[in-house]
Amino acid sequence: MIRVKRNCSISVRFEDEAGRIRNWQRLAPDLAGLVQHEVDHLDGILKTRRAFGPDAVQSINRHAELVGAARPQSRLPLACIARAAATINPVFRASPQWLPTYPETGDRESHS
Repeated sequence: MIRVKRNCSISVRFEDEAGRIRNWQRLAPDLAGLVQHEVDHLDGILKTRRAFGPDAVQSINRHAELVGAARPQSRLPLACIARAAATINPVFRASPQWLPTYPETGDRESHS
């Protein structure tokens, strides 16, 4: 578990799948953190590079103690995640990175 320093709110300008310019202004802290985390993935930046403070790296065994009560109570509902997943571009679904969840078992592994 690694504590990182991030902006508590960000604004994002991007082009959507239809080529339209989108602007998201003043994102809420949890969404701002998520977007920054995902952009780091795209840029190849590991959390260790963003570590903040002398005790930034902690054992995952301390997660509940360190994060538990501070975790936001309002999380993104699974129904919203499912709707978003349904909009994933078919080109990506055909790529090696796509790992579907199999509805009959919930597994994320190949059934070959």
